[in-house]
Amino acid sequence: MPESIMSLSCGKLLETLHEKLKYTEILNNVKAVKVEHFKNYVQVTDSHGKKHKAEAVILAIPWDKVNKLQFEPQLPRQFRIPSRRTKKSKSMITQYSMRYNKPVWISQGYSGQFLNIRPLVVGYALNSGEYCGYMLHTVEEADSVRTTVLDLLAEQFGEEMLDPLTYKQETCELNTAIHKPQIKPWHRVIWSSSAAAATKDRNLMAGAVESGVRAAINALFVIRPQVVCWRDLQDVQDKNRYVGPSPGYFAGLLSRLNLYNITFYGVFVIGLICLLNFGYGAIG
Repeated sequence: MPESIMSLSCGKLLETLHEKLKYTEILNNVKAVKVEHFKNYVQVTDSHGKKHKAEAVILAIPWDKVNKLQFEPQLPRQFRIPSRRTKKSKSMITQYSMRYNKPVWISQGYSGQFLNIRPLVVGYALNSGEYCGYMLHTVEEADSVRTTVLDLLAEQFGEEMLDPLTYKQETCELNTAIHKPQIKPWHRVIWSSSAAAATKDRNLMAGAVESGVRAAINALFVIRPQVVCWRDLQDVQDKNRYVGPSPGYFAGLLSRLNLYNITFYGVFVIGLICLLNFGYGAIG
């Protein structure tokens, strides 16, 4: 994966979007607890008891978290998540960052790219002497992440990897989709659960952008249906939806014969013929 994608700061991305989006209020550390659906609007109640009214609501949360919201009226059966009888261990992802006096992997003849399947550990050289990556693991394996990462890197690049100058890591829960998320809106409630709801690009930022574009078009169809056509509501395909078929030479030639051109050149030719007839008559 490109380093620019793996080292992307979501916090910096949100700050940039906040600067670009004017007249937009972003509430931090507030959860939606209730969604009431009416004929002409939607009302959302947050964890502070404040009610928000809107023409459409986009739920950009993981699909397995939708079940925690209270809907009135209740969600149809096809939108509900089936309950799981067996409770599996939650998956965790830990991002690590360490620094060394010198890039020891370069002295060994390596670029720094590292991949281990079981357990899944990914590593890459960010800057000179700085090494980053992440590891997927269970809750029970959270305490042994540092030891596992350093042992695997030392086995690949040498024993010097066991003694970094600094070591930092952050662990968070990895959201897992129980089944394929919904992509079609339910009246004025629109689903957009990041890359999981994508149909073409189910990876990283590309899937999130595709899901966001679909949600925005559906919301626009609810608010201003006169500016949205059926082509806009189609799912994203491999081809570019905004590039039409290229016309041939004959079709391009006919497109230039519009009413203005025909009238102008007709008047010009008729006037030229009349002028020539007048000249020949005067000479004769």
